[in-house]
Amino acid sequence: MVLLAGPEVVPWSEYFFQTFYHMTIIPLLLLTVVFAWLARPSIREEIPPGFRSFQVSYLLVWSICVAADWLQGPYVYALYAAYGFQSHEIAELFVAGFGSSLAFGCIVGSLADKFGRKKCCLAYCVFYIVSCCTKHYQTYPILISDVLQVVLPPPCSSRASSAGLCLSITATASLTG
Repeated sequence: MVLLAGPEVVPWSEYFFQTFYHMTIIPLLLLTVVFAWLARPSIREEIPPGFRSFQVSYLLVWSICVAADWLQGPYVYALYAAYGFQSHEIAELFVAGFGSSLAFGCIVGSLADKFGRKKCCLAYCVFYIVSCCTKHYQTYPILISDVLQVVLPPPCSSRASSAGLCLSITATASLTG
């Protein structure tokens, strides 16, 4: 009888010393918290009562959307590998995506200015849904056409932030009368 060994269990005391990434996560997290604290705005005016709840709900939804987008990257690579693509083909898919983001980023920003933030954010949602649906196909031409996913995120995330700012100003104005 052959016993199969499971993955090696790393003791907690040695966990953060495995790789460069493990060693830098805690210091970078602490630096981020310190810089965020130092960069907070100082407001001398009183914030309207309903604004904090609006701010928390907006940031909660925004954080979930951004985290979902960021967490998808490593799994997409594993998905492409499971489909049987070679590493150079997977690299081509990623380069095509990032290259399209580079090429179309400025154009999409001006389109958002022309057609409006809300329409741009809704278009981003539609393109992202279509992009996620393409992940179910193992055909290289369909996957390479997945540039839709990375064409819109940078400009639309800034547009979504602008829309949130605009809504907060509107909400503040309506709360203060």
